[in-house]
Amino acid sequence: MISYINNDVEYIWSGKPEYWKGHAPILFPTVGALKNRETEINGTNYKMKKHGFARNCEFELIKKAKDHVIYSLKSNEETRAIYPFDFELWIIHTVYTDGFKTEFQVFNKDRREILFGIGGHPGFNCPLYENTEFYEYDIIFDRMEKGPFYRMRPDDYDGVIYREDRVRELEGKKVIRLEYSLFDEDVLIIDNIKSNSLKLLNKNNKGFEFRFKGFNSIGLWTPPLKKAPFICIEPWTVNPDFIDSTGKFREKPNITRLMPNSDFSVHYEMKII
Repeated sequence: MISYINNDVEYIWSGKPEYWKGHAPILFPTVGALKNRETEINGTNYKMKKHGFARNCEFELIKKAKDHVIYSLKSNEETRAIYPFDFELWIIHTVYTDGFKTEFQVFNKDRREILFGIGGHPGFNCPLYENTEFYEYDIIFDRMEKGPFYRMRPDDYDGVIYREDRVRELEGKKVIRLEYSLFDEDVLIIDNIKSNSLKLLNKNNKGFEFRFKGFNSIGLWTPPLKKAPFICIEPWTVNPDFIDSTGKFREKPNITRLMPNSDFSVHYEMKII
């Protein structure tokens, strides 16, 4: 998804490279960084870049309809070299008159259990409307979020979560007022998410609702120290590794274990308010 326009308002970030060239990458088979940029799977160590490999792969268009498209990524020699499982990953984009839905569906094509994490990384313009500012928008959860909340250290540090980097002043609240200073280092993580949706609204209560199902965490991100005019709302099934991670993929908290001939799906939706 690289664009969604409604009533002359563009909701999806344009991908200006001076800020961030992405739009809504797919994070698979992990989210964020692995400790030491590697993980052990079935006794073998594998190197893997931040957010996995799917975001850099070419997907095949397998269906195109009036209101939705389906893209597919299948395991191959290149993926098996860094992730030793056979799988198929579908991305299903559906558009509505007042928003859109993105669904991730994973199929186990292996003869054994496969392990993975998956996440979305959609960027939304913020401010959305003329004559409004980033700091005039709130993130409003549908439930009080106790977290824990974590602030990641700068990306050139090591990319893992330190348990002492809690953002306790935000824990136990439903509303986060957007300020660029929240992202001076990197992503803000809301772990153990209880809400099923959140809203991005300005002071006139205009914006959108972001619904999500099947995810365990939400990441909020805008590039540090750039005052970029967008915010990423990232639903994740797993977090980046913690500094005390064992380094074993199977022991990663909330890792999905999918049996042969089974499938797994999660989705998020944006609805204009």
